[in-house]
Amino acid sequence: MLKTSTRWFYKIAAYALLTMWLVFAVAVMGLRYAVLPHIGEYREAIAASFSQSVQQPIAIGGIEAGWHGLRPYLVLRDVTVHDRQGRPALSLQQVEGTLAWWSLLVGEIRLYSLEISAPVLALRRDAAGHFFVGGVEISQDSSEKGFADWLLGQHRVIIRDAVISWNDEKRQAPPLVLKNFNFRLENSGSHHRFGMRSVPPAQLAGPLDIRGDLKGADAKDLLAWRGAIYAALERTDLAAWRAWFDLPFDLQRGYGEVRLWLNVEREGLADVTAEVSLSDIDLRWAAELPRLDLVSVSGRLGGRFSAPGYELRARKLTFASRDGVVFPPVDMLARFTPAAGKKAESGEVRLSGLDLGALAALAAHLPFSAEQRALLAESRPRGTLPELSLKWDGAWQSPQSFSAKGRFDALGVEAFAPNQVASGRKLPGFSGMSGNFEASEKGGALTLNSRGASASFPGLFDEALAFDTLTTQLTWQVHPADVEFHLSKAGFANADLAGNAHGSYRYTPGKPGEIDFSGQLTRADARQTGRYIPLVVGNDTRDWLNHSILSGHSQDVRLRLKGNLAD
Repeated sequence: MLKTSTRWFYKIAAYALLTMWLVFAVAVMGLRYAVLPHIGEYREAIAASFSQSVQQPIAIGGIEAGWHGLRPYLVLRDVTVHDRQGRPALSLQQVEGTLAWWSLLVGEIRLYSLEISAPVLALRRDAAGHFFVGGVEISQDSSEKGFADWLLGQHRVIIRDAVISWNDEKRQAPPLVLKNFNFRLENSGSHHRFGMRSVPPAQLAGPLDIRGDLKGADAKDLLAWRGAIYAALERTDLAAWRAWFDLPFDLQRGYGEVRLWLNVEREGLADVTAEVSLSDIDLRWAAELPRLDLVSVSGRLGGRFSAPGYELRARKLTFASRDGVVFPPVDMLARFTPAAGKKAESGEVRLSGLDLGALAALAAHLPFSAEQRALLAESRPRGTLPELSLKWDGAWQSPQSFSAKGRFDALGVEAFAPNQVASGRKLPGFSGMSGNFEASEKGGALTLNSRGASASFPGLFDEALAFDTLTTQLTWQVHPADVEFHLSKAGFANADLAGNAHGSYRYTPGKPGEIDFSGQLTRADARQTGRYIPLVVGNDTRDWLNHSILSGHSQDVRLRLKGNLAD
């Protein structure tokens, strides 16, 4: 019984294939010998069929036909596409289309290939924000499909040597004309790939190259599409494009090359990356900031924008200012997510290769807050951060939790008084510090391995303490009522002394704290004793030590300090 059913299935399939082949053969013979030789007589019928397919009136001045292998082709001359009010909207001198055989199955004209030569095409956005191609609106409110949707249904669309003009009435911008415009679009269902090259006006840029790989079904809802777009501009004047495009800053000059990658998702623009190599730049980040005059800028910049947060990136970003400040190549990643419901805001920053001196020198021109610029100006940071990463939950000024770690090289700051210190007492300054650290709201660790370091303690010592070598291993734990520090190993040496230390210190807010500290000097020059006596001892004592001790040295000086510092 099973063998009989199988034989019947194969017979039915064979008859079906034979029938389809006969229908196809009859269609080919009919076209070749009955239709195409008299194609001119069907001009009105073909125009009506095209009009029905694109849902807009189309007139054809002349028509010719032939064959590309087994596919018939049509050459249409003086083609006019009318808008929905019947007004001429788009005129094409010559259009060549190769018919697809699936037109027989779908009941409308489908083309395997559509080629348009040397058209003059006008693109426009009116004052209300509606877009038009040759007068045909492509962002219609109507649910009916139009010319743009019909184009997306064709297998291949090619435009050669066109002249494209863009008129943006909403921005009140001057017309933009692109010459030698070449375009290729390949469609496969909702998958669309395209590429175009054109030559903008010489004062704007060199050749323009744009390519894309997108997925979307409705030409009226482009924001619902997703995919990737690439664009490249050579020898461009970025400032000259301000008439047609908005920039996130005030740019007066900027020349060079720009490459742009866009990854779009259903909600619109999701990710953008720009690779720039520019020279002679004049820009201002915000209206209240001074202008920034740069000799050169290069690197890769990017951002990802997805509700409700965003991400900013930089790769090998470097620039040089006109007044000699050079910003070495730096990598950066910053993420921020605002608060939503019960979930607190959060953020993350990762940096590598940051030159703090160059950053501070340009701080007045950069979009920092007034407090941040004042802090940079007073502390005057210097040194580099080969690695730095920060994460936090909650407001960044007072986070609920955070983690930080990094490495620093030749780090230094001037002694400064933070805004939160009501007494105005300055924090210690230092320079030449190298090492690494880790920190969180629960505690942290600091390791120093420095050469040529120094530290200044305003109000404690008269002058900075300099060290040829300085090594430290320090950890701390944060408790609800106090903070506990552990100095497991410290070593120091300079021309006056050498030694080591270890100990612990418990700090309680509002109190001096408790200490258990042991130190040893393995080498000390007695003549320099006064330099290491705190200012609280008094000038008379320190002067006496500086002038009275004429010679002396020691190989073993020990210090032990233990107890409540209030006592």
